[in-house]
Amino acid sequence: MTDGLFVAFEGLDGAGTTTQARRAAAFVADETDRSPARSAEPTDGPVGTQIRRCLEGEIEFDPETLALLFAADRLDHLHREIEPRLEAGDVVLVDRYSLSSFAYQRADGVDADWLRTINARARPPDVTVFLDVPPAVCVERITADGRGADRFERVETLEAVDAAYREAIDAEREAGNDVRVVDGTQSENAVADEVTATIERFL
Repeated sequence: MTDGLFVAFEGLDGAGTTTQARRAAAFVADETDRSPARSAEPTDGPVGTQIRRCLEGEIEFDPETLALLFAADRLDHLHREIEPRLEAGDVVLVDRYSLSSFAYQRADGVDADWLRTINARARPPDVTVFLDVPPAVCVERITADGRGADRFERVETLEAVDAAYREAIDAEREAGNDVRVVDGTQSENAVADEVTATIERFL
């Protein structure tokens, strides 16, 4: 069986990760001999559901507890969905993965080394695509979409998350993991072209 390909999409809220994951899935389905498998974190599983309730303000967890929930949701996601699809030879496209924890939870004051420890059993993606969009632009997009901001979608918070992402990307590269930075301020089509070109190189 041909090995699958594991691609993670990362970026600030409003950067376009969901849109580009969807477009990449369409590309894989239409232009390759592989099957796409899309998913996202937090998941709709039992742990991810509690995370979503927290992000939407329904319940509250302290930052370290929330970080542990994200790590648990990630392992559940990996074992339940990602690895079986990779074993089947599919192209797995995940909207957010471990780099999000290293950025968002770090910006929430959680220790970086501890974050890496609790996420150590989560296998890295074959390639991570980071959509680089300034925090102010992301907030404009969120506002234009007409949706309310959750606890991580305020400009001051996104500026801290953006800085944490830069540090996390450097650390991932130093660890030998492949992170590609794409200018997310380009047109949607231009971003999609860069993303699909990256995926093609791995197929």
